[in-house]
Amino acid sequence: MDAYKILGLSYGASEEEIKKRYRALVKEYHPDLHPGDEQAARKMSEINEAYEQIRSGSAETFADASSAAPHGTYTDGDTTYYYQYKDISEIIREMFGMKGRGAIANYEFIEMYIENGAYERAARLLDITPRDNARWYYYAAQVYEHTGDLGRAESFAKTAVNMEPSENRYVLYWESLVIEREYTERALIRSRFWRKTVAVLIIILTLIYFLRPLFYLF
Repeated sequence: MDAYKILGLSYGASEEEIKKRYRALVKEYHPDLHPGDEQAARKMSEINEAYEQIRSGSAETFADASSAAPHGTYTDGDTTYYYQYKDISEIIREMFGMKGRGAIANYEFIEMYIENGAYERAARLLDITPRDNARWYYYAAQVYEHTGDLGRAESFAKTAVNMEPSENRYVLYWESLVIEREYTERALIRSRFWRKTVAVLIIILTLIYFLRPLFYLF
């Protein structure tokens, strides 16, 4: 893989040039901007891999570049500059105005995914986000509710309430899950009752049908 070629860069590109080019490609090919477009997803994967190779210094042509050394340096005239490429997620955060906000930025993406029904993406992002606050459990509960695991959804929502009992949206969401569970339980009880009732009626009618000849003897 020619990482520089994939990103459309010269071998001596500076950190700022590489970062700027990566941002432009993210805006063009990011899967969130092209839902269901497998070609865009493959292209974005290729771009990410190329960027990571350049960032880590493992790009095949990096060591041959005349104006950049292979271990995080580049030369301008008689001056050698040292730098460290930023993580891909950090560049994306900068691009969307979330620089330096860490997990907070993750939560904003998670909320966006949930609002748009992209629960699998929200789940993947939750997996790499520390579960050290109520917001994490609140969003995780919504993901579990979508998958049909109401028991775990209610448990996680309750944890969010316990961690931040003054947050009304956590309380209201947990209460809605409790109501939903109770309604489901009552519906299940009614369903079982009617199934048993119908079964008994079928047995009675069957007995009447087969015992009908005996009635004529009397």
